[in-house]
Amino acid sequence: MAEFTTVDRYPQNNVSSLSILYVEDEEAIRSSLSRMLKRRTEFLIVAENGAEGLEQFKECKPDIVITDIRMPVMDGLTMIAHIREIDQNVPIIITTGHNDEQFFMRSIELGVDKYVKKPVDSKELLAAIVKLSHAIIQQKELHAKNKFILDLMDINPSYLAMLNADGVQYLNQSFMHFLDVKSVEDFAYRYGSLASLIVERDSTLTGDDVLGQWVYERTAGYNTDSIFQVKLPHLTEAQSFLINAVVIPATSQEYLLTITDITKFEKDKQRYQFLAEHDALTKVFNRNKINKELEREVTRVMRYKQRLSLLMIDIDFFKKVNDNYGHQIGDIVLIEIAALMQDRIRKTDVLGRFGGEEFVILMPSTPLDNAAEIADRIRKYVSINNFTTVGHVTCSIGVAEYHHGEMLSDFIKRADDALYLAKDNGRDRVEVGRIE
Repeated sequence: MAEFTTVDRYPQNNVSSLSILYVEDEEAIRSSLSRMLKRRTEFLIVAENGAEGLEQFKECKPDIVITDIRMPVMDGLTMIAHIREIDQNVPIIITTGHNDEQFFMRSIELGVDKYVKKPVDSKELLAAIVKLSHAIIQQKELHAKNKFILDLMDINPSYLAMLNADGVQYLNQSFMHFLDVKSVEDFAYRYGSLASLIVERDSTLTGDDVLGQWVYERTAGYNTDSIFQVKLPHLTEAQSFLINAVVIPATSQEYLLTITDITKFEKDKQRYQFLAEHDALTKVFNRNKINKELEREVTRVMRYKQRLSLLMIDIDFFKKVNDNYGHQIGDIVLIEIAALMQDRIRKTDVLGRFGGEEFVILMPSTPLDNAAEIADRIRKYVSINNFTTVGHVTCSIGVAEYHHGEMLSDFIKRADDALYLAKDNGRDRVEVGRIE
């Protein structure tokens, strides 16, 4: 069976892509080994003593260091100690002709990777370099892949954050730009934690050390996203973010948060919802929304045996307002009446425009007689108000209370019938629609 050496097992062409720092004070040895190394790599840096070698290391950041021990100005072990303060992982090969135990113990403490006895056998040195190069190439490939992933994360328009038990470990460039910070350390100094920015968080969220798990349990753990409100110190209002958390498989102790700013979408959604539910002119609820509120309130009344009254309101002789002053003035009157009524009802009451000059008010937990009293107060407020251009107008109001089990349409009709009764009886009055 053929016998393979270290040089055979690891391709020598790996060495050609590596940079090597070679430090040797003896000119003859330095010249001989330099020629051999130059044939193997295009990136050879040569120094004559430890001090020069340390400066070259700082400037060039080589992949491998080869050094003698005993040298003038600065010996090899002192240089290695300084290098280890800069880089704990760079492979180091010592060439030495000494067997002093103290040298070997110190070099072990410094994490030297390989010893090659002098006079140096070029094949032995090359074998050591080739063997170390295999791990270096793998590390470089891994670093390149990680850098590629980080580059992708940095250009991602979503905000990305990586957290573990120690808190935030990474923020992508998009997120740092949004937060106006230059690094994770800068973020920690300015904001303290991501958790502190989340509005209405529960007591279990005390810091970023548990933020990943907290979001995960509310999002990825159930395969859903959650919308969180985030308040930054320099902004006047909170913003909306869609946050998702996933566990990083390689560690199971780290979480990647994907944070998407949906503030504009949320505002658009609220605006569209407002437009869908509110009357374009008066900004009170429209008929469609009022019908939904009626259904909801009737369901609640049936379930909890509570009370519900309804006011149907119509502006008297409103056609004359439009005919005499024009529709633009008529619209202003409608706006002013809606605002007047909105200011004089309770927070639990619901005001809406039913169509034209007709309005309705839902009054939860309100018996018929109480609703009639409130209706009369509203009528008086309208009658004494001085409206733009037209001066005084009046309104007629019909009031009805829901009776358990009746059809919603019957409930509305009783209030509407009471309204028409008020108009038939002279207007500017309140009539009550009772069940006989």
